[in-house]
Amino acid sequence: FTGLSEKIDPEEVYSIMDQIYEILIHKVHDYEGTVNEMTGDGIMALFGAPIALEDAPQRAIRSAYAIHREITRFNDKITQERGGLPTLKMRIGIHTGPVVVGTLGNDLRVEFKAVGDTVNLASRMENLAEPGATYVSEETFKLSEGLFRYESLGEKKINGKQEPVKTYRVIGPSTRRTRFDVSAERGLTPFVGKERELELLLDGFERAKQGRGQAFSIMAEAGVGKSRLLYEFRKVVSNEDITFLEGKCLSYSRGVAYYPIIDLLKSNFDIRESDEDSQIRDKVKRGLRQLDVDEAFTLPCLLELLSVKDSGIDQIALTPEARKNRMMEAMKRIPIKGSEIRPLIMAIEDLHWIDKSSEEVLKYLLESISGARILLIFSYRPEFVHTWGRKSYHNQVNLNRLSNHESLIMVSHLLGTENIARELEELILEKAEGVPFFIEEFL
Repeated sequence: FTGLSEKIDPEEVYSIMDQIYEILIHKVHDYEGTVNEMTGDGIMALFGAPIALEDAPQRAIRSAYAIHREITRFNDKITQERGGLPTLKMRIGIHTGPVVVGTLGNDLRVEFKAVGDTVNLASRMENLAEPGATYVSEETFKLSEGLFRYESLGEKKINGKQEPVKTYRVIGPSTRRTRFDVSAERGLTPFVGKERELELLLDGFERAKQGRGQAFSIMAEAGVGKSRLLYEFRKVVSNEDITFLEGKCLSYSRGVAYYPIIDLLKSNFDIRESDEDSQIRDKVKRGLRQLDVDEAFTLPCLLELLSVKDSGIDQIALTPEARKNRMMEAMKRIPIKGSEIRPLIMAIEDLHWIDKSSEEVLKYLLESISGARILLIFSYRPEFVHTWGRKSYHNQVNLNRLSNHESLIMVSHLLGTENIARELEELILEKAEGVPFFIEEFL
């Protein structure tokens, strides 16, 4: 910032900083964070305060990653507009812990502030970070391990701290997006208490294979086993000649239109995060030819959804409502045509975080599968209420908590012994209340 302000006049510095602040604020808000304070050349943001979030550390890191990417694009833009400016890079520090949030000041000036050691250590992490890097503390690392790739930097001496602090540099997101993905890679506990529900899914799959499309809605509280049931189902059908597509709604994706649908499209056309626009276009074209889908109608819609430049959708004279209908029809054609080649299973998880546009697409698709070789599987928490009404081919599956006996089977596996003290058994049963996730976390 100092180097920049020395090379150009104050008006231009102000203009550039205004654009940078806009990037920072938007990328924090994208992940439902709160910008708590504006500094001379940066910001302080909170995730999980004043409103609690169940995955605040993950959101903070993803926000930081998005900021670095957007600043890189901003540098390219500034370089094209006028050369000779130093490259701008952000240093970001993240720490996780309790803060006190409230208003400080008097009648002349009141300021909303977050204070405490957590704020101080996050600031120290930022001071340590190299330009263009994100450094996190051990507390943040432990809560997000497996979801991101890290480089351990060892223990660092921090001003004001008696003991050195373990520090990690964020390299980038891993291929795993949920805690269950991480757990599955490390090894899972025995599958107990959901055998009947698994059989229901398998029966529905057999009907779908015969051309009698089926849909299942799996409802359960957090941690009871929705993802595990879907994981076990996929294992059982893994040797079948089918197409299995998965889409996930994420806690910070509610503001992104068609998020899980885009997930499904990327899976269907084998699109990677590193693919350029030209590669995405080629993959989609090749996929549409294999499906024998009308390219002129469908391709512009899909490229627009996949954020490909020059998608062609703007060249089609459509009202906003007509464009939306065309998009929905294009998104319906892909699974319907695909199911004519081989049976198709589409699983969309965590609908309690779904955006309205995606929900409309799923409802539209659900109304079209009765004569297709398609099995739709939705999972969500009790607070979500679907809008697709009653259908003879739609099945509701409610998952219950584990019984005491089933809970103790899990405990025995985790502890590696069946000889467990009675007092410990009672403590675990009381604290976990039959929720598998709580049992794993407790132990």
